[in-house]
Amino acid sequence: MRDQMERHQSWIYLAFILAGLAVGIALPDTASRLEAGLWPLLGVLGSSQKTENKAR
Repeated sequence: MRDQMERHQSWIYLAFILAGLAVGIALPDTASRLEAGLWPLLGVLGSSQKTENKAR
């Protein structure tokens, strides 16, 4: 599963960027509430990536 995701990583990023754009345009109030959780989420994902790299 991981190999497959890494192989298609660019397409996955693009899909999520387009989904975020669609939500932002269609539901601007919801998008602003979701934006508040973006930086904490990125922080958690970044720290889990660092932990995973150390385990290798």
